[in-house]
Amino acid sequence: RAGGQDWSKLEGFTLCEPCYQRFRHRGTLERNRKATSQGLRSSHEPLTSSERHCSYGGCERPEESSHFIKIKPGTKAGNQDWGPLEGCVLCNTCYQRFRMRGTLDKGRDASIHAPPSSKEQALTPTERWCSYAGCAAPSTSKKFHHIEEGLTKGGQDWTPLVGGVLCHTCFQTYLIRGTLDRKAEIKKPPFERKCFYSGCKDPEAGSAFYKIEPGSSAGGQNWSELEGKVLCIRCYRRYMRTGTLENNPKPQPGQTFDKRCTYLGCTRPEGAKKYMLVSSAYETTGQDWTHLQGTVLCKSCYNRFSKTGSLEKQPRGKAG
Repeated sequence: RAGGQDWSKLEGFTLCEPCYQRFRHRGTLERNRKATSQGLRSSHEPLTSSERHCSYGGCERPEESSHFIKIKPGTKAGNQDWGPLEGCVLCNTCYQRFRMRGTLDKGRDASIHAPPSSKEQALTPTERWCSYAGCAAPSTSKKFHHIEEGLTKGGQDWTPLVGGVLCHTCFQTYLIRGTLDRKAEIKKPPFERKCFYSGCKDPEAGSAFYKIEPGSSAGGQNWSELEGKVLCIRCYRRYMRTGTLENNPKPQPGQTFDKRCTYLGCTRPEGAKKYMLVSSAYETTGQDWTHLQGTVLCKSCYNRFSKTGSLEKQPRGKAG
């Protein structure tokens, strides 16, 4: 009962030091002081390991996030309409995108606050009406979407809706559920959990698998040749960092490389005193460097992985 708080709902969960201290002092994981002062329960309750998967089919990292949020009835974060997402689980990235823009779609014109696109402006007043017969407000939406042939947003099959017009709320419902029925259950991606890469050392043992969606640009790489393929987390990260699935051979003497840390979570990717080009030679440190071969790490990130087997910074203190 550290801090005199009720920790029963967090038993068995691991918290980072900042979140642990926040709960110890305030009795909530929420950063919003107003929520604490009013005695409101945190809307971001811990989820089980099986629930920690982003429901959005277009999410590029559905199983990797600092935390996951289950959308509850009545959610009003960012003054957005969360109705289409009730019951869904979002990773922090997708949650923040919807909170700020009112959409899960990354497109510039997709935000509820964005000026009407040329296609939307082309809709006549009579066409600005939601085609879904079950829509509660078919003519009052701030934004309408004309469904065109070839649309693949969210990894959904939009074929049955081609030629129709959806209000923003119904569009978001279909984007995440693949149906206009808000009560329909969201299923996890049906793809086979086996790595496509023939050179993968353990294609069925990854902690997470990723199906490469059309138009993916994760890590600034060209994923077009891998669209529709499934990669394990190691091969996915290797391609995202290096643009290739192959493990690079040991660097030759005099080989040059960009002096910038490729770890996306590095707080100082440039300006370090020393950089290391990871090769198979580093396997002698006792860690598995396979998925990092061919990448460049600053000295700090290299030392962290060498000691802990992870590039992520570990909490300084222990909860207790």
